[in-house]
Amino acid sequence: MKAPRRFALSALALVLLPLLLLVFAPPAAGVPTLTFDEAGIGTVFDGVTTTPLPSSTAFDPVSGFVTLAYTLPFVPVPGDVIVTEPPLGGNSDLLRFSTALPGTLFVFSDPAEVAGTGDLADVGIPPFITPFVIVPEVTVVCPTT
Repeated sequence: MKAPRRFALSALALVLLPLLLLVFAPPAAGVPTLTFDEAGIGTVFDGVTTTPLPSSTAFDPVSGFVTLAYTLPFVPVPGDVIVTEPPLGGNSDLLRFSTALPGTLFVFSDPAEVAGTGDLADVGIPPFITPFVIVPEVTVVCPTT
């Protein structure tokens, strides 16, 4: 089974999704930071406290897929973030900030190589909606204690 990819996004970046094409800046003080993976494990850090980010599987009415969905503590600008796999840039993940269910983040990923061994988001990549941005996947190694 492949290790689930972990994502970390600032709420400020999500609200300003269209501007991500122009400016990459650190989040402002007090802006929540989301950390989540393809398996349904996520947290929200508000600068002081870390709390769980609720998740489940849900039907995305745009794609028709049932996939991993996180309930966000705010309503971001709707659209897609396409995550590409280095070095060739193939699409490996899609983060959809729902237009139909505001405050919901759907996570889509490449299907597992062996059926039944993947994560909740391993349902395939649906067609993109606009607005969207493309970002390369970056491997982050978390220190162990």
